[in-house]
Amino acid sequence: MFAIAASVMAIATTAAPASVRADLASASKTIDALARELRDLNGSVATPQWQRPKAETYTRRLIDAQVAYGTGRFEEAAILLFDYMLQPGLRDRDVALYYLAESLYRRHDYMSAQRYFGDLVQTFPTSKHYQSALERLIELAVDLDDNASVTPRIAALDAIPADKKRPSAPYVRGKYAYATGNNAEALTFFAQVKPGSAYEFQARFFEGAVFVAGKELDKAIEAYAGLLKLRPRTGADRRIIELAQLALGRLYYEKDLTSAAVDAYLMIDRRSDLFSEALYEIAWVYIKAQEFEKALRALELLALTDPTSSRLPTVRILEANLRVRKAQAVRARIIVGVEAEAGNPSEEYDRAEKIFIATADLYRPAHDELATIVGEQRDTRLYLGQITSRAADAFTASATMPELAAAWVRDDAAVKRLTVANQDLGDIGDDLRTAEDMIARVDAALSAEHRVSLFPALAKKRQRALAVREELLAIYLELAREGAAREAAHVQGGEGSSIKTARDARQALETELAALPGSDKPAADRVAAARAEYDSLAQDAATMELQLDGLIATSKALRKYASEAKPPLTPAQRLETDQALAAYDIEIDLQRQELQVLAREIDVGRDQAGVSDEVALRRRDLIAALAGAYAAEFAVALPVWARASQLAKAGDIATRGGAAWTTADELIARIDSLVDGQLVEVRAELEQIRADLLAHRGEFEGTQGQSDVIGTDVLAFAFREVIGKFYEILVRSDVGVVDVHWSQREEGLEDLTKLTLERSRELKHLRDEFRDLIEEDQAAKAGEPTTPTAPAPGGEGSQP
Repeated sequence: MFAIAASVMAIATTAAPASVRADLASASKTIDALARELRDLNGSVATPQWQRPKAETYTRRLIDAQVAYGTGRFEEAAILLFDYMLQPGLRDRDVALYYLAESLYRRHDYMSAQRYFGDLVQTFPTSKHYQSALERLIELAVDLDDNASVTPRIAALDAIPADKKRPSAPYVRGKYAYATGNNAEALTFFAQVKPGSAYEFQARFFEGAVFVAGKELDKAIEAYAGLLKLRPRTGADRRIIELAQLALGRLYYEKDLTSAAVDAYLMIDRRSDLFSEALYEIAWVYIKAQEFEKALRALELLALTDPTSSRLPTVRILEANLRVRKAQAVRARIIVGVEAEAGNPSEEYDRAEKIFIATADLYRPAHDELATIVGEQRDTRLYLGQITSRAADAFTASATMPELAAAWVRDDAAVKRLTVANQDLGDIGDDLRTAEDMIARVDAALSAEHRVSLFPALAKKRQRALAVREELLAIYLELAREGAAREAAHVQGGEGSSIKTARDARQALETELAALPGSDKPAADRVAAARAEYDSLAQDAATMELQLDGLIATSKALRKYASEAKPPLTPAQRLETDQALAAYDIEIDLQRQELQVLAREIDVGRDQAGVSDEVALRRRDLIAALAGAYAAEFAVALPVWARASQLAKAGDIATRGGAAWTTADELIARIDSLVDGQLVEVRAELEQIRADLLAHRGEFEGTQGQSDVIGTDVLAFAFREVIGKFYEILVRSDVGVVDVHWSQREEGLEDLTKLTLERSRELKHLRDEFRDLIEEDQAAKAGEPTTPTAPAPGGEGSQP
């Protein structure tokens, strides 16, 4: 546009039509307003201050971490505190270190918690959290069975003056003494916990546990009964009350106090997770008291209360055995004529047999499937997604087992630890992928045009400068059209050909610019429309992902059907099914990877939409080319316009427009320069983060590899353990069926023996009663021939 300003000459001041004067006057006012706006924008541009977050920012993060910890979001708290601890020179590092260790402790990451509590004790001996850290270290020594490191911690805790010790100190010391078998010392420390203390309930409960360990059951009962008289203040207190009620029930059971034991158990709330355990123990109380009917009612209620419990098969088998015993007891009463209406032995035997058979039918498929997995030496990692039940892995398990088997495998202690570790690794993997995607987005944000969006105030000013240039182009278009309409009568020589060539080039650029999407809209509307298109693509991608999840669920259902089909699939059918589903899963996995790539591209594209995308960059190039085309056209047309009196003000307008364009260009260049200067450090820091992330990725993959190796062994061992448990259930069920039939057989034999004896007694009684007749008959038979005499012909017959 410098050429425009340089080429514009004074135009004759001959009178022009009113419409022309009005159009030129409007254009002149618009240019003046745009020039003033550009000057104001240029004066308001300040150098952006890109710097690391200040100490106040990290103080707020520490507060946020404490809030997260207080609301139970321990993982979020740990992440915030890790970032805080990486920053040098910040205050309250002991506070951050304590809450970091405490968050890890609450997440059961005991090894890491022990490390950070140890750092706090060693580095900040004057911290207000020093004593709390010592107490946690003593508790962790119990949890980790690490008695070697606890001695100096106990000495440090004991060295604190009595008036400065926390109320929890004697409780922690007593707890450690109890864990190490020093019962007398434990009682001494627990007695030091004052009434009303936050640790009163825990101390009283452990006192009872100490008496139980010392076989002093009466004292234990007294301790727990005293605990029940206290009024709970918190949820933790109420939990301890329930545990005390459970302990009392067990103590009364040991002392054969049936009624007291049942009353103690029934004090536990039905909504408590301990209620099912209380019911189970109530059943054993009644069994011990030979009250089988009440025991059966307790077991039936337990089966209804907790139908998914791993204790359920034991409960069912116990119920069936009790029905066998009940049938025997009922029969015994019937025999002696007492309570003949108490029940029907045959019905009890039938119900017991059905329970035994149903239990075996329930657990046999799970046992057989697990046995097949172990026998065929399948890779146990194929089942990890199903066992861990992690949302991100739920659909990626390439093999499934009966859910009943998976539930039992999850109950294994080692598998529980593996599940926690696998979930943590899965979360770390998700976080790494999120960080990688975020780096890609930031990297794209640092590219040309789009980088200014990192500074919203500057981005707004730059966007307005670009819009001003487009408004100036509209004014230039009106000037060009006005000149073309009035220059024909003033063209001389070869001027017409030169003007036409320049004008055709300019119009070609205008046509191409107008053909770009959104050319009829303001810049802000173009950006919004472009981002809306990406939002629509994101919704389509989400729909596709849901459909893909449906396909994965179908694959899992087909596997479940194949493993539980009745009749079972033949080995050939099973092999064919497994191969087809494996190929199906590979295709699904490829599609999922493509969707993940698409999602990342949509995120990046949305950030650049209307600013740094292909259309926006082409628009930028066309606007620059169009500005040059106007300059070229004005250069050859201006001498002609100088001879046209109607265009008297065109030169002045073009000159001031050129100055405004220059101001807009300078403003845009100044903003870009300021942004680039501030982003030098950002780019360097981004590269460092990228390198750190790459190192973390390598460490993560190495840890994941080790976890896979360990997990394979853990799952294989757990599978064998669960197979053994299922086998025991099947054996007990089969033995129960045999017991039913054997009992019925024994009773049948007993009845037959009794009937035989009864028959013998009846025969003896008849012989005794008719002894005279029998003897006469025998004597008569002894004096007569053995065959009768034939009667005389015509006579009445012979005498016997």
